Amino acid sequence: MLLQEGTNTCFSYLNPGDTIEKAVSIFLDLKIAIIPVLDQEGRLLSIFSRSSLYRAVLAGARSKDRIDPYLITDVVSIANDIPDEQLANFVKMSPVGSVPVLNKEGKVIGLLCKAKMVTTLFRHSEQDLTDLEHTAKELETVKALNETFDTVLNIIRDGIVVVDEKGKITLVNQAMADFLTLPPEEMIGKPIAEIMSSNQLHHVACTGLSETSEVLTIRGKPLIVSNSPIIKGGKVVGAVGKAVFPHLAEAQELAEKVRCLEHKVTFFQEELQKNRTAQDIMKDMVAESPQMKKLKDEISIVATSTSTVLITGESGTGKEGVAHAIHLGSDRGKGPFIKVNCASIPESLMESEMFGYVGGAFTGAAKNGKPGRIERADGGTLFLDEIGEMPLALQAKLLRVLQDREIERLGSTETIKVNIRILAATNKKLSNAIAKGEFRQDLYYRLNVINLHLPPLRERLEDIEPLTHFFISKFNDILKANVSGITPNAMATLLQYSWPGNIRELENVVERAVNYTRSGLIELIHLPHQIISGNTALGQVMNKKTIRHQDRLGQIERDMIAAALEKAGGNKTKAAKLLNLSRSRLYDKLNKYDLNT
Repeated sequence: MLLQEGTNTCFSYLNPGDTIEKAVSIFLDLKIAIIPVLDQEGRLLSIFSRSSLYRAVLAGARSKDRIDPYLITDVVSIANDIPDEQLANFVKMSPVGSVPVLNKEGKVIGLLCKAKMVTTLFRHSEQDLTDLEHTAKELETVKALNETFDTVLNIIRDGIVVVDEKGKITLVNQAMADFLTLPPEEMIGKPIAEIMSSNQLHHVACTGLSETSEVLTIRGKPLIVSNSPIIKGGKVVGAVGKAVFPHLAEAQELAEKVRCLEHKVTFFQEELQKNRTAQDIMKDMVAESPQMKKLKDEISIVATSTSTVLITGESGTGKEGVAHAIHLGSDRGKGPFIKVNCASIPESLMESEMFGYVGGAFTGAAKNGKPGRIERADGGTLFLDEIGEMPLALQAKLLRVLQDREIERLGSTETIKVNIRILAATNKKLSNAIAKGEFRQDLYYRLNVINLHLPPLRERLEDIEPLTHFFISKFNDILKANVSGITPNAMATLLQYSWPGNIRELENVVERAVNYTRSGLIELIHLPHQIISGNTALGQVMNKKTIRHQDRLGQIERDMIAAALEKAGGNKTKAAKLLNLSRSRLYDKLNKYDLNT
């Protein structure tokens, strides 16, 4: 409310019988124009103003005289809940400079200063004008964008139709209108089923699942249709359909080619999955560091178990690869490996995706229902990636699956037994999520039977060089390149970087470098700017020194530790901080490289 901005709540008051001396003191201290005079219960009786003081002086009153003869009893006051519009009119019309503000009990809670209120009103009116100007400009921009959008929509040759979540048409372009021989305005607001015999677009709006390259015949005419959901704020709010209008022969030929390619891709994916073994994945898992060697041993042991595993580690450390290795190394390796990314599926679709549904479970549901991902993992492994993002409501249902190994599809009371092993992964600290009430503690205990932690790349420096050469070889094959290696300076720079994106970031950096390299060796100039100039802890230690490349990575690490000790003046605590290591870890390395002397 505007009244609050123009009200002075820091004020003093007088009682009947107080002296002129006290009134003068208040005027001098608070620089106010009026002083309210209150009864014993704090209600307003009258006011003593500066004009009251002037009258007292002219009448020859002394400082110890009482204020009573000079009080103004005909007082203008204002309620504290006055609407802004009435307040503005009051300020414009009232000749009074200051006014007591009363609450519902008639008690004074402040003094309204007219000058201050005028400033407030002016500022707000100025802001209102500015807001109106901005709104007008935004409306002009939106109008221009709409005109551009309409033009683009109506010049493309493909037919476009949009429906809301209820299946009612909200937009249709001219190409689709011409195909259907109906004016666009006649179709807007009508159910799509009234215009087209196919109800697939409404089905997509209900399920959130895309459909691509379907050949349909509508009103006796062939067309190829692709339907996609419209998702806003994690919820499906409608769907958009695109129709291509070829001749029937062309449509059938194209659709047949698409189906053939889809079958081939599916076949080859399944064959690759069957032929890829745990040993293949473990071979790709570079492990020169003690942590990774230990992890590989743990994976081999855990794979033979049936217990639930929680894989933890920062983004980009390779958690999905570990899950795949566990699956392929188990007696379930020939069964399905079903992945669920809990962060990528909208919350409104998560339950139907996980548990499936029966026919008629909801509007637009497939006639024969659909199995969920848990059911599809029967006989194999269910991998729940980013488990920390799973909605709380679904966590309770997952807990039952873990306990009983059974599910119920949406819309059904029939219990389905599932034979699955569950692996989960997260880059979150689930203990923090539990403390915030975002993750169930009982589910955490069920998932965390076995914990495998993947260390970040910055804590396994020994693996950076072999990983780099592994990725060089990989991208030589993919990009048909002929990069033979990396220069010592470039390698040293990679070792100095902190790798917040871990292995995934290193892989991207090497791919970029292989694309740019023409000399056969990756050099400093082929590395991204943020890695060369990155102000990391190790980069500060090495400063601008040139490090001679050694065959053994241990020599490079020894040089970095020595440089850190020198920079820290021999202080091991400071050196550990520069190297981003714990003190105990630094002492281990000092003993390892005989640097304690």
